[in-house]
Amino acid sequence: MAKQKLKLKRSAAAVLYGLGLLAVTTALYALFPSAFENGKNAQTSFTTAALAQSPQNADAASSSSSSDRSSAQALEGLSSAETEVSASSDSADAASTQTGSETSETLEETARKAAASSKDDYGFAIREADGQNAKTILIDAGHGGSDLGDGAKDGSQEKNIVLDYAKKLKAHLEKQNPDLHVVLTREDDTRLGSNDWNDTAARIQKQEDVQADYVISLHAHASDDPSASGFQIILNDDDDMAKDLASRIVENFATVSWLPDRGIVFTRDYPLQMISMSNAHAIELDLGLLSSDTDLSYLKDSARLEQSAAAAAAAISDTILYNPGAPGYASRQKQNAASRS
Repeated sequence: MAKQKLKLKRSAAAVLYGLGLLAVTTALYALFPSAFENGKNAQTSFTTAALAQSPQNADAASSSSSSDRSSAQALEGLSSAETEVSASSDSADAASTQTGSETSETLEETARKAAASSKDDYGFAIREADGQNAKTILIDAGHGGSDLGDGAKDGSQEKNIVLDYAKKLKAHLEKQNPDLHVVLTREDDTRLGSNDWNDTAARIQKQEDVQADYVISLHAHASDDPSASGFQIILNDDDDMAKDLASRIVENFATVSWLPDRGIVFTRDYPLQMISMSNAHAIELDLGLLSSDTDLSYLKDSARLEQSAAAAAAAISDTILYNPGAPGYASRQKQNAASRS
């Protein structure tokens, strides 16, 4: 761009110089019009006459022929420079348009593939593996072993319900999107740590060990209010991808008529180390309330659980497919540590 500006300045200077010479030529034409009108031989006579008149006229006459050439060359240079600048601008615009077009085409291609995909038993798309969106998903079934979690009045335990759901969710994710690598924090009735702190630390370390891109922590709590009902999602307020995932889960759960949505809660209002200390796009999905008769009936219904798990799996898969190249997430602890270094 600097070279183009320099060329433009030089061309403009040449134009001004040529115009000055052209003015001299015009003045001479006023003095000797017949010389200009009689062609090439007349111009020779004009030059001789000019020499006879004065030294100044001689200088002007000798410059007259080169004046026209200089003007033409200057104008040609200016035109060339303008063409180069215009071409450069067009190239930049084309590059910008191409980038936007490629992004649009990527999303359109994703939508096209989704529409053309086969469907599972619940109407959610089953994609073919293409290696374009390979991600690691860690599904964390809360509690386990001596840690029972919350309980229902009929004896149902949170640890068992969420483990059952975790296995169903893993199966649906692997079926709907073969590019995903799905890992469970526990596959049986086992506690990961000897106490609450060690258990949480082990689950967070598991995220790092498998280099998880997304973490889905599963729970089913209870409430002191027996009329309370529904599922809830907890996430970090600075994680846009987790927000997108949560909105897709809410939408898909409504599609399959799962329990009511109790809303989204942020970790700034509800401290949750499993989520707030995660270096992945993480959410806690509270499936329902064991204290609600309605919720408990859903959580114990294997067919409803399958349908809900398929809906959650589709939300996770779509979040990844419709956000190609999305950046990873760093916890506030990691962000703060980086800012101090």
